[in-house]
Amino acid sequence: NGKLSFGTNSGAGIAESNISERMVIDEDGNVGIGTTDPQKALEISAANTSGGGVLRLAATGETSAGDATGSVQLV
Repeated sequence: NGKLSFGTNSGAGIAESNISERMVIDEDGNVGIGTTDPQKALEISAANTSGGGVLRLAATGETSAGDATGSVQLV
């Protein structure tokens, strides 16, 4: 159907029914993580955010004058 899918296997064999789709790139180039039908260039969805959120941005190494810190706000 014109999309590239990435999945994980439950470990119960190689049957397609044991594979959970985790990320897709659709025919329009939209990327979906946690959704099979992304509506924007990047759509991230999570059913459970009890671990502290859906998105984590982290950096290591030296900081520069242009670095910014803060949070991601969902609107």
